[in-house]
Amino acid sequence: MKLEIREIGIPPRPAILIQIEEESAKDEPDFIYMAKLLNRDVALAAGMIKVANAPYFSFGKKVPTVQEALLVLGLKLVTKTVSGLALQQVFKQIGRAHGPFLGYIGNDRRCIGLRGQATRP
Repeated sequence: MKLEIREIGIPPRPAILIQIEEESAKDEPDFIYMAKLLNRDVALAAGMIKVANAPYFSFGKKVPTVQEALLVLGLKLVTKTVSGLALQQVFKQIGRAHGPFLGYIGNDRRCIGLRGQATRP
């Protein structure tokens, strides 16, 4: 099966990404509100906790909640991580509809900007 570029629709930006970016742009972002937004999507919440518990951010204690993950990662990295995780979900959906190559893109973190973006807090 040959896939034409014009057959691939560019998906809309996930609403949660817009909401997180708007909140993080405020002078005093509300981390509790951001945690509530992220907790609405189980995959994003789990992804944030997984990133916060990565050895790179290890403080000797596991991060059990999204709110604590937000504090460990910091505002800039939270926004980048949410962007990457949300786009990963979108590409997985597209991959299922259009074939294995796009599914591979959805599973490759290098394609969504998570690799090499982290800075030590």
